[in-house]
Amino acid sequence: MQNNIGTTIREYFELKYGLPFNYSELSPRLKQEAYHLYHTKGGRNLVSMWVQKEKTRIKWESFGLLDGLKGLVKGDIANLYESMAVQILNEGRQADPFESKPFPVIQRAFNKIREQEDALKVKNSGHTN
Repeated sequence: MQNNIGTTIREYFELKYGLPFNYSELSPRLKQEAYHLYHTKGGRNLVSMWVQKEKTRIKWESFGLLDGLKGLVKGDIANLYESMAVQILNEGRQADPFESKPFPVIQRAFNKIREQEDALKVKNSGHTN
């Protein structure tokens, strides 16, 4: 497996099964799944979409915004959060983009991101509060 789609198949298996991807060590069933996904256009498209959705879910889950949700709802809500965040960022670059936006959950997420970035800057500069 090679190129970008090979990388996507690798990510798919690592995210789905939680194991480092090594084709030679896969079970016969998983080898068949990898072969099918890699060699069919429909399989490659599904894998690309699944990997993107899973990465989005993991990102928003890391902020604690999906706590208490179960199953497919987590991925759907994560995609909604991602869409709202992109919309907010694209709508304008005013001083406080949240002034007129009714998205308090997104605001909390971005505040957490800012806090993490600030903490990282402090840590990297060697200063403590």
